[in-house]
Amino acid sequence: MVQVTRVWSVSLAIRCLLVMTLTCPTWAFGEETLLFGDEHESSVQVGPAVDLQQEATEDILAVTVGMFSWLIEWAGRTGPGALPVEGTASIDVTSVPIVSHSELEVLLVPTYMVSVPELDPWGNAYEFRLALPPVGLAVVAMRTAGSDGVFEGTVYQGGNVASPSEDLVMFQGSQVRRYIAPGQEQLVTTGDLHSVGVAIFSWIIDQTTEPGLGAAMTERGLGATSIDLSRFVPISQDDLEALLVPWFIPWVPEVDAWGNPYEYWLDQTPQGLHNTAIRSLGSDGIASGNTYPIGTFPASADHNDVVWANGVLVHYPDGELFVDGFEAGNTTAWSSTVP
Repeated sequence: MVQVTRVWSVSLAIRCLLVMTLTCPTWAFGEETLLFGDEHESSVQVGPAVDLQQEATEDILAVTVGMFSWLIEWAGRTGPGALPVEGTASIDVTSVPIVSHSELEVLLVPTYMVSVPELDPWGNAYEFRLALPPVGLAVVAMRTAGSDGVFEGTVYQGGNVASPSEDLVMFQGSQVRRYIAPGQEQLVTTGDLHSVGVAIFSWIIDQTTEPGLGAAMTERGLGATSIDLSRFVPISQDDLEALLVPWFIPWVPEVDAWGNPYEYWLDQTPQGLHNTAIRSLGSDGIASGNTYPIGTFPASADHNDVVWANGVLVHYPDGELFVDGFEAGNTTAWSSTVP
């Protein structure tokens, strides 16, 4: 068994807050933004037809951000904690202890949230999980059982949900079981590319001490005008998941927000310009070739492929995608030490 040590730190918790917006675009970019603190109240804008799955998603994100904000304070007061863990291809929410709604409100209200929602939009109780003290790989989780009020179990594979009766699950800042609202497919897909990309780079950092990894070594960084994916080494989603889960990311998505398979590339002896890449085939699920001009395309043309390579987006929709201004990734792409 390979044991990997994970350490909580202030910088990790801050990173969690910066990139949480990737998982729920309307939460970050809607006309009204969820805010937390003594003088701010959470607000969710809904249209004439209320989307209860979206409301539940935003509740879960809001509380998760509150818990991570509390973790920043905890890590600053007590220092990091560590726990050896063994890898798994799925997440088990029971790896994080349950915390009651009243206990969580004591921790979060009013410093981090005005209030903690107790019931989901269907009137069923949310389940909150927080490790106290927060040490080890898994410290934060939250879920709803959906419209039927019955949890499907405790072990989940990552994926998108369709039916309102399906569970929505947040684990370590990643939406392991997620709902994608209509019109958010492109933004969610682009966020996936960032999240998995950062996890891949964290793995690469653990594997090599070679200098030069990152945006400066990509074709984009060197001033090239196109990128050729045929020069990268393909890897299956299963093989990539075996490398990354759970040490660097809770799950590696198999399909994009339109339901089309992602394509992954990774040179496991990384050097040079063609270390890693990820591609979504866009809404039509058809590749437009292997060579892409570096730069943006109109966001309205969502049939276009979205391509990430060596740390940056190289073929992507125009517009302001990320409020933090960085091409940040998943909240749980952590560095590690391997004995």
